[in-house]
Amino acid sequence: MTIYTLTNRLTPHLQRTSPSAGAIDVREDGEGYTVHMVVPGIAPEQIEVTVVGRTLTIQAEQADAAEQTESRQHLREFVVGRVARRIEFPLAVDGDGVVAQSAHGILTVRVPKSAAAQPKRIAVTTSMASDA
Repeated sequence: MTIYTLTNRLTPHLQRTSPSAGAIDVREDGEGYTVHMVVPGIAPEQIEVTVVGRTLTIQAEQADAAEQTESRQHLREFVVGRVARRIEFPLAVDGDGVVAQSAHGILTVRVPKSAAAQPKRIAVTTSMASDA
């Protein structure tokens, strides 16, 4: 089971405001996970990122910024509303080391694995035959 499949099973009650808003990519390397989430038009101060145990939660809300004028609106495709995603990682993570940055409508969250979850290389030595 992939992290993405697990995420979708865990978050059926969370709604995305459009097909692209809230879309995520999750990648893993030896040191941790990198999550990219589409957050078009959402300012960094409107994004909340939390980690509890092995679960990362990202929530954002875009207020309705439509101009209130006398004109009639014929089409609206701008993202407005709440977007939230929850990801549960298969290994323990270091919540204190999480870093989140937002640029050009993409939120990037780096979640390091805990020290206990990091792979440890064990040195293999040759045994010395004893003269008995």
